[in-house]
Amino acid sequence: MKTAYKIITMLLFVCSILLALPVAAFAAEPIEGLPDRFEMHVGDEISWNPSPFGGKWEYDKNAFAATFSSVAVFQALEEGTYTITYKSIEGEKKDVVIVVKAKDSSSVGSNINSSSSAASSAQSTSSLASSPSSIPIPNPDTGSRSILGLMGALAVLVGIGTVISITLRKK
Repeated sequence: MKTAYKIITMLLFVCSILLALPVAAFAAEPIEGLPDRFEMHVGDEISWNPSPFGGKWEYDKNAFAATFSSVAVFQALEEGTYTITYKSIEGEKKDVVIVVKAKDSSSVGSNINSSSSAASSAQSTSSLASSPSSIPIPNPDTGSRSILGLMGALAVLVGIGTVISITLRKK
């Protein structure tokens, strides 16, 4: 009986790990802090700090100059309609369509804070730039949500397995 108990316990432990892995994959946090659409002028800068932190940016480096630290800052270099994409470390993706207009003498070189500017116009022209750059941003909290999801699911399944194995052991 002790051998059957050990085998059942080991099988339940392995099954709990295998069942918990997909749970971690579905725990992706949605991207927040980015508009769907944005308008600016050549020379203007926009800064964004999306959540979750630590993803990668893809953008046309001919159309934008960019710097990355705790915030991403993009400066428009030429007119046109472009798409800047943010991909989180959990696999989520958010596209921001940016319409860059000709220089405006009143706004050239201004720094636009994304929280004070709303996404504008319902026109949906999206154009993936011809030479995108992908820039990783370091993340001190990489994957913590997925790990917590995995640990929680694993703990629940191991608990259930233990109750079942103890019940079988008593019989």
